[in-house]
Amino acid sequence: MKKLISIVITFVVTAVLVSVAASPEAWAVDATNSIPISSREELVAIANNLSGSYHLVSDIDMSYGAWKPILYFAGTFDGCGHVISNLTIRGEGENGHAGLFGSTTSSAVIKNIGLKDTDIVITTGSPYVGGLCGTNGGLISNSYNTGSVAVAEAGFFVYVGGICGYNNGTVEYCYNTGSVSASRTECGARYTMNTGGISGYNEDTVSSCYNTGSVTSSVEKTGSYCTEWVGGICGISVDNAIVKNSYWDVDSVQSVYGKVLSNADKKGLGDGIGQTTSLTNEQIMQQSSFIGWDFDRIWTYRSNLNNGYPVLRAFFESPSSWADENVNRAIALGIIQQSMQSKYTQATTRAEFCSLAVALYEKNTGSEISDRCIFRVDKPLCTGK
Repeated sequence: MKKLISIVITFVVTAVLVSVAASPEAWAVDATNSIPISSREELVAIANNLSGSYHLVSDIDMSYGAWKPILYFAGTFDGCGHVISNLTIRGEGENGHAGLFGSTTSSAVIKNIGLKDTDIVITTGSPYVGGLCGTNGGLISNSYNTGSVAVAEAGFFVYVGGICGYNNGTVEYCYNTGSVSASRTECGARYTMNTGGISGYNEDTVSSCYNTGSVTSSVEKTGSYCTEWVGGICGISVDNAIVKNSYWDVDSVQSVYGKVLSNADKKGLGDGIGQTTSLTNEQIMQQSSFIGWDFDRIWTYRSNLNNGYPVLRAFFESPSSWADENVNRAIALGIIQQSMQSKYTQATTRAEFCSLAVALYEKNTGSEISDRCIFRVDKPLCTGK
């Protein structure tokens, strides 16, 4: 028995060392030149200095009141792996632009930010609408959106996407799982609706992104006609623009002119040329499907996160890539408790250490330990059984 316990402890020490040695990609922020953001009010204040550098120090819940998009942002916004939830926009947005940022210039950088439960519905103006940005002129990197983005009864030209509506910059290492839609009661020959899972209209670069959300476009009145471009990645990507290494879910809904498309008729790009690949739900859950993607530094999988789809390492404390396989196996076996699955770079407590030892012993022997010590932080030894 003593030998067995010794072996168990050795395994646990190894597991703990894996946890301590693990570290996510470093998202270093120069605190001397970057302004910390921890509240909605501080987000609003970005409009007073559009060329500044900002970084989030906490998640922010935006559920109280509609958001006024920030226009002409020219600085750096680093989410540092934090999440902004319940972003809500109604009506026109801001001068026809809607998203966390209404528009950005060529010098802007938006990175490492997640949007959860976004709820954007634009009903007036000629809108440029996306979860993160209506019009992107700079760089959007390492970010995602999980909420809905919709345009209804808007102007002649509509650009709507899960990440950005109109892209004239670079969108890389991003994903969208929320629904994206454009709709009108009636339409005309001058009307154009560009709807994409990542970007509605692309005239620069979209790289290493994926979309699993539905992408739909519809005109209700029979006999109405307008141009509708719908794609899993982009509604349209113009000549000389680049779309590469990007994937979309062929099992999600696509519709054009209100007609739900068959899998054979669905597209990654509604119009234009680029490198997009359709995947089934099952294929999206397999790392081998994403050819050329960096699963050591940027992407990873966690069976208990994002419906089993790829996730960005910036958004949670992750084991190093060399430990991923064994950690996932331990999670599947129930050895690593839920409270430890987001603490891979933090010190292991005595109680957590012991829970690992007990779980590993029980899995290896098939025997349940009935008498257990209860460890407390303020006591040097166990306080009871």
